[in-house]
Amino acid sequence: MGISDTGEVKGIDTSNRICSKTQDTLNKLEPKLKTTVEVKKNLIVINVPEGEEKPYGSSRGFFIRIGQTLKR
Repeated sequence: MGISDTGEVKGIDTSNRICSKTQDTLNKLEPKLKTTVEVKKNLIVINVPEGEEKPYGSSRGFFIRIGQTLKR
């Protein structure tokens, strides 16, 4: 988080509040998926491994990523 769709580094608020909110959102994925969140300067890096129990859902429904596009 903190990088635009065109690849430009914009930065983001990396406070504990934002990091906690991000982790809370990731923890709501069903089925559970082991993700990690790292802060690097003014970026939040979320590592998401490819899951083996597809599809994964969130409180907003199910999504599929095709390239850089997220489809609902």
